Amino acid sequence: MTRSEFLAALRRRLSHLPPEEQDAALKYYEEYFDEAESEEEAARQLGSPDAIADRILADYGAGRAHAAEKKPGRSPWFYVAIVSLCILFSPVILGVGGAALAAALTIACLFLVAVVGVIGGFLCAALALLAAFVILLVACVPAFASFPPAGTLLLGASLACAGMGALLGVFTGYLCYWTGLLFRAMFTCGRRKKGAKAK
Repeated sequence: MTRSEFLAALRRRLSHLPPEEQDAALKYYEEYFDEAESEEEAARQLGSPDAIADRILADYGAGRAHAAEKKPGRSPWFYVAIVSLCILFSPVILGVGGAALAAALTIACLFLVAVVGVIGGFLCAALALLAAFVILLVACVPAFASFPPAGTLLLGASLACAGMGALLGVFTGYLCYWTGLLFRAMFTCGRRKKGAKAK
């Protein structure tokens, strides 16, 4: 049997092995043929490619079985310890988690109350000024009849109240708009991050 025939037969029999294992085995026998005086003599000394392949496959299987035996597995006591620790520390974990949740909800509620209080205050002030405008406007009509300077003063005060009420109303509208944008940005921030990660 020639060198090429021997190596081809051996490669066919070792086709189930990973490529690096095949290459290592074939390299050894190629070097053996390189050092031999003749190909026929080397093939006769080595014997049948089938017998060599059987030995290599058996060694590979035994090596894999040994590696699988050596792979450390987790002891059942590991899982018992984990469950025991969870049970033991559950009051601490639940207490800390509950406190963190309560703190977060308290901060959120305080923020919401502050925002609603500020917006409500500006809105009430704007409505009060507009109501004062109407009251002063109605009061200036009889005042013009009895004492014109007082009527003029009441008319000016009513117009000032109307202007300040309108300005406060516009400011409150913008404040509501920007607060809405802030809340929308806060609640959609997590969704945008998830969408960016998915892309």
